Amino acid sequence: MREIVSSRDKNRISDVIYKGSKPEFIVRKTLREIYFNKCAYCEIPDSKPEVEHYRPKGKVAEDSNHPGYYWLCYEWTNLLPSCHYCNTETGKVNSFPVSGIRVMSPPLDEAGNSLFAAHTLNSAGLANEKPLLLHPEADTPDNGSYFRFDYTGKIYGIDSRGRGAATIDICDLNRDNLLTFRLKFVTAELILNLEKALDKYYKGEIADVESFVSLLRILFEVWIRGSHPAEPFSLFALYAQNNFIEIIAEDAGKTSEQRLILTKVYEDFVEKRNFLPA
Repeated sequence: MREIVSSRDKNRISDVIYKGSKPEFIVRKTLREIYFNKCAYCEIPDSKPEVEHYRPKGKVAEDSNHPGYYWLCYEWTNLLPSCHYCNTETGKVNSFPVSGIRVMSPPLDEAGNSLFAAHTLNSAGLANEKPLLLHPEADTPDNGSYFRFDYTGKIYGIDSRGRGAATIDICDLNRDNLLTFRLKFVTAELILNLEKALDKYYKGEIADVESFVSLLRILFEVWIRGSHPAEPFSLFALYAQNNFIEIIAEDAGKTSEQRLILTKVYEDFVEKRNFLPA
């Protein structure tokens, strides 16, 4: 690595360093474990993800004069596990748009040696590039600042800088299979079970209100426990939990009365659940 950076010879980069010759090479295996066997961008389950370079190592699509961030080819904070579709196909490939000052070459000291502290993701020089592509660790996309979803599972960017929208576009995060899987993994089963519970209650097949409410609370508990960050599409799951009326109640409830019932029981469930001892 030191030789590559000091010589500025990106042709000396070898994929074997992080891909190896065996199916379970250590870099991919470690990244896969850190990200719960999910793609870092779209969260689709992937047991054999590609090792993706957040800053592309060979060239930059938005700047034909840029040689690529070859000095970051083995930098741990520049590596992410990605599914094939987010990394290639209609996805990211070599795209890396910035709104700040792009770094064009590796930072070296007066003797020509690499300043390795300047290679990390949050180092001043790299941070000043102001990337539009979100990084799942540095930018905490689950804090509600960048995205919203609708009940179909479609994702939208909402931040003023446009980073959420840029990330969606770069990684093609609204491709058809993702919309289908978000619903399948996050909302479909709960909505179906709520519809069945409401139907039984209004048909008189559930004895009393207390039994009905108890059933709804069980369904909510199972749903929330299945929305751990280790689960697929946890970002959509978190959004659905925080926007229950829009994502769940409006779909599961066929009348305004049913939607109101579901919403009140859910809000009471969440309030009481949050006060339970850990």
